[in-house]
Amino acid sequence: MDNRFQELSSLDFKKADIGLWETELIKEYAKLKFNGGFALATIECCDSENFREYLQSMYPVPHDGNMDLSVRAASDDIRDFMYYLLHSQSLAGLEIYLGNGEEFLSVDPPYDALEEFRKLVFTELSGNELKKDLFQTVIKGSIYDDWKVSEEQTSKMISDFTCRIFTEGSHIRTFYFQQWGNFMIGLFVGYIFIDISRGLITFFAVDDYD
Repeated sequence: MDNRFQELSSLDFKKADIGLWETELIKEYAKLKFNGGFALATIECCDSENFREYLQSMYPVPHDGNMDLSVRAASDDIRDFMYYLLHSQSLAGLEIYLGNGEEFLSVDPPYDALEEFRKLVFTELSGNELKKDLFQTVIKGSIYDDWKVSEEQTSKMISDFTCRIFTEGSHIRTFYFQQWGNFMIGLFVGYIFIDISRGLITFFAVDDYD
């Protein structure tokens, strides 16, 4: 029986700019030196209208518009969705890296098999939990560098960063995820933002190790 997400692997994607690199949070965070690497990228489907319809059919928006979910383990749907998305050949040409020139959106063994990919950890986060998670991630700094911005200013930076993603009227599903590549070997933290309204997918990830 065919998987309903298989068609994702045949779609073409391109990079999109939603202004995240212009935020003070990312300007400061990009100054840190990581052993593993740091990745931030937004992609969109070249056939944006059909892709938005596809996302909305997968994740229908509640009538009250409330998608601020409690933290919970994600269903297999997101794993299957990501598995077939990452197998789109168009992603290979986007040059999205996580340190040492390794393709961040490539899937390494054993996760190139769907059965193994489904074993990866994907946790859905509410907007409030995301801000708490990002705060803890950022203030840790890196193996080499301390985070030197005050906690108050960091919170303001995170609010500005998330406002670029959670635009007015948008409906976002946010997931914390585990590594799917062998190059992610240390203190890995990763987030996926699926913008159902605009048909955008944003990746934020950092990998560090002693």
